[in-house]
Amino acid sequence: MALRIRRGTDAQRTGKTFEVGEIVYTTDLQQVWIGNGVTAGGIPVVGSNVAGAGLAYNPSSRKIEVSGLTTDDVAQGVNNKYFSTELAVDAVGAALVAGNPSNVGITFTYAQTQDDANRINATVDASAFVDLGLTDIVNDTTPQLGGSLDINSFNITGTGNIGITGNVTATGGTITASAYGTINAKKIFLTDNTSAGVINAGLVLTTNANPNDGDGWFNFNSHHNDASAYHSLVFNRTRGTSSVQTSVQSGDILFGMLWEGRSSDGTTVPSVGISAQAAGSIGAGIIPGKIYFATADATGDFYPKVAIGPEGKVDFIAPTGVLVAGTGTGQVTAGSVATYMRVSFNGTDYAIPLYAIVT
Repeated sequence: MALRIRRGTDAQRTGKTFEVGEIVYTTDLQQVWIGNGVTAGGIPVVGSNVAGAGLAYNPSSRKIEVSGLTTDDVAQGVNNKYFSTELAVDAVGAALVAGNPSNVGITFTYAQTQDDANRINATVDASAFVDLGLTDIVNDTTPQLGGSLDINSFNITGTGNIGITGNVTATGGTITASAYGTINAKKIFLTDNTSAGVINAGLVLTTNANPNDGDGWFNFNSHHNDASAYHSLVFNRTRGTSSVQTSVQSGDILFGMLWEGRSSDGTTVPSVGISAQAAGSIGAGIIPGKIYFATADATGDFYPKVAIGPEGKVDFIAPTGVLVAGTGTGQVTAGSVATYMRVSFNGTDYAIPLYAIVT
């Protein structure tokens, strides 16, 4: 006949205080408790703490748990449940080395302590792969970027070509083609939106070469069979700004070209120039124009000598001093016509009489 002790559910146990030494068994949780005459529900048979073992009963979870231990209280080792960070790093490093049986071309170094930042560093020597039979390593000849390339203030140098479908922008810098190089582009835009009247964008050609016959610095080549093709250098002038352009006004200089040189005192001065001017009433799609041809005289005075207006009128600006008839040096022999100048006007040829100047 079996010995039976007090029993009931855990809920019944917690509401009762048992005599000292009285044993209680919970039928639902299958746990054993013992009374001490004071604590309601009794205490677990293992006691509130197992001395010397670091074990304690947790009444909430109803489990015996390890307490008061740190990582240094458990010896390290692969056979222990505790696995330190140092051992983990060492094990991973060893596994990497084991994955390269001949250890050719790849060297792994890894942390021995936590103070070494727990890093695993790999060094790869591609030349060593020749011993493994890899004699032809081919680079990717068409690499692609997954995003924008930031060269971080470094340069891209080398021999070869850069082919781009799109725009090339040099902000605060220059695009240089040296050693007889070429820049091929459908359009080259030099813009400056800083402020009206300030020119920071420019195209500058500097050379010390003495071009041979037929070797010009600016060559515009056109090869086709269309006789009506129109080629031009376009100089477009507006008022306002690049973003807000407004109409030019009569008297505005559209653009000019100057031929300059260095004079004997070291200064750079103009010698010959051509300039275009808006002259007349500006209308919708209409800008009457006038062109000036200027030269510098013997005194260095630079001013227009010939002007052609909107209606085809040609103005000749007389030099300093007026020609007079006479027999003295520099005067006009008005007695007889020395020769004639042949001109064509509206398709008809005419003769302009010319008189000799006494020398």
